[in-house]
Amino acid sequence: MSFSNKQWPPPTNWQDFELLCLDLWREILQDKNAQKNGRQGQPQCGVDVYGRKGGNGHLVGIQCKGKDSYANRSLTHEDVREAVEMATLFQPLLSEFIIATTASRDEKLQ
Repeated sequence: MSFSNKQWPPPTNWQDFELLCLDLWREILQDKNAQKNGRQGQPQCGVDVYGRKGGNGHLVGIQCKGKDSYANRSLTHEDVREAVEMATLFQPLLSEFIIATTASRDEKLQ
């Protein structure tokens, strides 16, 4: 059985989901200096994790949206619109913006 055939449950809380995203995007971006943006309660311009492709390439911001298990609801078009709008305020400007979520796949939202 390959890794792609497995279904893993989401972390039990949103803080662990953010840490999982940080570890995952450090690997994907190949940026050991990728980091969480600020701390809870601080304005973050919709970006929870950020890093640079290859460690020094273009800037990528990630918004971690824990849904279903944490908020007992799905990711909506409005959630996506709000996240993108907020991310446009992030400084320095992002070249790429990603929403990572625990929500179930939704063909209308895709």
